[in-house]
Amino acid sequence: MFRDFREDFLIGADSPPPPETPQEPGDEPQRPPLGPRREKIVLAILGFNMLMLFLAPLAGVTLFDWVACYD
Repeated sequence: MFRDFREDFLIGADSPPPPETPQEPGDEPQRPPLGPRREKIVLAILGFNMLMLFLAPLAGVTLFDWVACYD
């Protein structure tokens, strides 16, 4: 009933399938720590999202009120 075509699409029908490599829980490569510039960027994005969490609903209510007045 359901056929997974993703492997055929990505690899090709005539090529052999890729070898299975089991992933161990500790096999993830270690990421280097964020530098000061990237840390500031991440904090700025988080701050903007927190600000929009509170301001966006107010803007939406104002927009609905504006549309309701001209209806």
